[in-house]
Amino acid sequence: MMQLNDLIGIPYTFKRHDFKRCGCFGIVHLWYKHIKGKNLPWTDGKIRLPGWLRNRKKDPERVVKAYMVYGKKIINDINDLRVGDIMIYKGIRDDAAVGVIVSSDKCLTTNKRLGTYLMTYKKLFRFFYKGIRIDETKI
Repeated sequence: MMQLNDLIGIPYTFKRHDFKRCGCFGIVHLWYKHIKGKNLPWTDGKIRLPGWLRNRKKDPERVVKAYMVYGKKIINDINDLRVGDIMIYKGIRDDAAVGVIVSSDKCLTTNKRLGTYLMTYKKLFRFFYKGIRIDETKI
């Protein structure tokens, strides 16, 4: 089985989910697949209409709804997150971004400049939107 460090430093590319390049949904998918041994889908299965990328900052609830298919709890307080929870937060351009909680203070996520990396998520409490606790029996 892979180690967490194997998932750090993958270059960012939107809508990718492999070890050559991946986006924020992709890194959550890779962590679940290679660290937890679970196949968590990396998209919500819906067609992205023209302009979705431009307007996704207006619809972070779509991200919540997508993951709640496999979720068992919505988390509204950043202090209630635990390992395996998916954190939804406001990104640099006000778009919805996601990461997966990997320890009591670290979240694995990605951005264009760093690629995949670990961030101390509690410092980002102002940007926190919601968390999703995944029901691993559903994946």
